[in-house]
Amino acid sequence: MTTIRASFVLPAALHQRLLIASKQENKNLSEVVREILDRELAKREQNRLDQIYQGIREMSGIGERGITDASTTIDEVLYGENGAWRGSSDE
Repeated sequence: MTTIRASFVLPAALHQRLLIASKQENKNLSEVVREILDRELAKREQNRLDQIYQGIREMSGIGERGITDASTTIDEVLYGENGAWRGSSDE
């Protein structure tokens, strides 16, 4: 695993909470921060995926029902009574 050294500015109270957590869990500060960030990012990513899937579910059924293959209606669309090939009746 490639690691990158990063620096962050934290409020003193947050730093203190992280130190307490690291002592309680018998881990170094970096491990605690990595675990917390990983967990939080995973939650955020899952929430984003849930939003995307919800949008897809909401779009389900938007199209006209009954016609599942345009090739079955192309003759009517092009050559029927109001077919496209006839042009506009406004001309």
